[in-house]
Amino acid sequence: MVFADFCIIDDHLQALWLGQTGGFHFSDIWPAARAVELDSLGSGGRYRPVWFLYIEFEAWLFGDRPGLYHALRIFYFGLFLGAACRIAAGCVGLVPALVFVTGITGLGFWGNLWTITLGPLEQLAAAGVALLMIACDAIVPRYVADERIPAWSLPLASLGTAIAAGSKENFVFLVGLFGAMAIALALSRRLSAASAVLALPPLVVPAVMLYALASAAGNAEDFYGVDNSVAHRLAPMFEPRQVLHRPFLVPLVLVAVLLAIPLARVGYRRSPLPRLQRRRAAIVFIGLIAFLAAYAFWEIFFYNGRLPSGTRYDFPILLLPPAIALGFAAFTRYTLLADGGSEWRSVQAAFIAVSALYLIVCHANFSLPRAVDIAIARTTAFRHDLSVTRATTSVHPDWPIVLEPNSPWDYEPVDRFHVWARFFGIANPLMLRVEITPGNLTKFEQWLVGQMQHWAAVGEVWNNFQPLPDPTELKKRNGHCFAIGFWHPVVSPCRSLDFSPDRYIPHG
Repeated sequence: MVFADFCIIDDHLQALWLGQTGGFHFSDIWPAARAVELDSLGSGGRYRPVWFLYIEFEAWLFGDRPGLYHALRIFYFGLFLGAACRIAAGCVGLVPALVFVTGITGLGFWGNLWTITLGPLEQLAAAGVALLMIACDAIVPRYVADERIPAWSLPLASLGTAIAAGSKENFVFLVGLFGAMAIALALSRRLSAASAVLALPPLVVPAVMLYALASAAGNAEDFYGVDNSVAHRLAPMFEPRQVLHRPFLVPLVLVAVLLAIPLARVGYRRSPLPRLQRRRAAIVFIGLIAFLAAYAFWEIFFYNGRLPSGTRYDFPILLLPPAIALGFAAFTRYTLLADGGSEWRSVQAAFIAVSALYLIVCHANFSLPRAVDIAIARTTAFRHDLSVTRATTSVHPDWPIVLEPNSPWDYEPVDRFHVWARFFGIANPLMLRVEITPGNLTKFEQWLVGQMQHWAAVGEVWNNFQPLPDPTELKKRNGHCFAIGFWHPVVSPCRSLDFSPDRYIPHG
């Protein structure tokens, strides 16, 4: 991925900031963040303060060197997998942990998460989750064993929670896990004053995110124009598609909660461990399974029943079932099979078998290497073709470039073309001719088409579109204009450019 470039979709913000007159300086970070989203708290829309500040800091630091952006994301992925492997090794042993972590890298959503563009909010959220996992690995075993808790662990958990929650709203659920750990440490008198003080400032972020979610809850429709009511969001959890065709989600987490209680009871009664450790292990086990189960329900609720989607939105929900299996294995090992032996090896073998079955059900295809190759080809072609476009259009800088979209989902590349044009030094006037056949469009798609038609008719200052109320006027230019088509061939009176956005738009 270090050989990949910027993507036409979602990486436009970097191009916007880097392409402004005078460049992008450190002093521009806060004003730009306020202009983009930070000042919109309470408006009922999206709110991702940490993510916006982060990508602005990246733009200032790395500039027009996309390989450095991608290298940092590779580090985040490695950090997440390393934390997962360390926790899994403590639960089931090193070899099963390596098999397990290697297996989950085959899940299809990773390619969509790490290679589609620099824009997915889950990229930074994964780094925050990794920090929280590292902190949990330091806190939970020591809490159960009644050992000293490292002073850095709770502040690290708070920082990880803030990064994840401030990157995307659904990760605010992690504040429940952080809160449970903080309360447990306080009740057991393992929470130092210094740790508590250092852990408090990052909690401002999840508090703000909860307020933003509460503000958005009053909207009648979600971001995609779907019913936003609580009843509508709850309904998908128990519909046949979720219960019968996806047994590894809703049915599994319900069964896991029901099985956790009797297993905790057996472990508490039969474990040779001291009573305090038995009690804490049982409490942590039931609490962890309940949290993971609730998180799975929260994800389905948050995405209005669209999961699993086969995209980055499946992070972290598709990792929750194997995390539940790890919890069962860890409790069994700690309380009942601490000495190992054949029974423990049977548990390890069963865990590997269950993990393999889960991966088969999830259609793990280990497609990440192929996704990387596709991303490199797509993004490098984008820069090359746009550079060629600049050279071609610079010969006639007064000829307008006419964008000719023919799908509602062309909205994003249309909306952002002016940013890339300025970034690559294309100074030609821009116009828009919308060629979209009326059909069975959703309400949201109709809105997208209406916006583009409005820009075409009257122009748009933000997008630098000049008005083109009558497309037939282009014929009078005698070919003195350039045309950029999208998905389908368009008969245009203008000279076609060798720039086709559909070649650079990531799919999936």
